[in-house]
Amino acid sequence: MDTETFLNTMKLYRHKLLNELQVIHGYQSMNMKEESMEKLNRFIGELNAERVLQSLDAPEYVRLILLWKIQHPEVSLQYQTTGKSQSLRNYVQVMCQDAQTVIDKVEEIAQEDTSLSIHLSYQPEIKIDYIITNVEKDKQNDSENEAKNDLQKIVFQYCYK
Repeated sequence: MDTETFLNTMKLYRHKLLNELQVIHGYQSMNMKEESMEKLNRFIGELNAERVLQSLDAPEYVRLILLWKIQHPEVSLQYQTTGKSQSLRNYVQVMCQDAQTVIDKVEEIAQEDTSLSIHLSYQPEIKIDYIITNVEKDKQNDSENEAKNDLQKIVFQYCYK
């Protein structure tokens, strides 16, 4: 990555961080403690998910996911792992190809209320589930929209042996 691209990426990331902190500050200044704590906890959760992602032994994959996340703040990204961590270096090239397939799909359908959840599990085999959802539709819990909510999920599953 060249210097200009790196600096532009950092600018976008800093802008997102400042936005989050300004919203929390705004809630605090209006004595909206509950909203402030909820937003702060969500923000801490996002930062922890990034930390987990960065701890993977797959630098090119981590770079791809984090850069995409920074460049697409309109999409909520959740990331989690389960199982005992192991090296992903043998799979990183195919993982990047698979992730790019998912990213292309997300970009094709993304709206402001789109969410991408990535779950990597290490056992019994290395498996990554990508779940794309329309967040606003998922928040609707009435039975009339239940069938529509199921249609708002797209799942990609990849296994690496």
